[in-house]
Amino acid sequence: MTTTDAVDRKFDALSHRYRRDLLVELAETSAGTGDPIHVDALVEAIDTESDGDRVLIELHHNHLPKLEAFGYVQVDRDNQTVAPGPNWAEIAAFDFLRTADCEPDD
Repeated sequence: MTTTDAVDRKFDALSHRYRRDLLVELAETSAGTGDPIHVDALVEAIDTESDGDRVLIELHHNHLPKLEAFGYVQVDRDNQTVAPGPNWAEIAAFDFLRTADCEPDD
């Protein structure tokens, strides 16, 4: 894998608000310990105004598989939990993951 591939992967992972919010929540609550977070807690962290069921479906079918394929998270489907993955350090290097306010200014 080239450096360009790694950069593209990072920007792809961060290109959707749900994935950014998920990664921030994981960084704030689990990354230091490696403890898994229940998917419901991630939905609550992400979903402030919309349908939680829709967010849950999007996480399961789109966002978690993408982040897992990149190695940024590990998903335990039996226990419905998410933990930092083997490539966590690659994405955690972005400083904004350590702050609660990562929304871009419009």
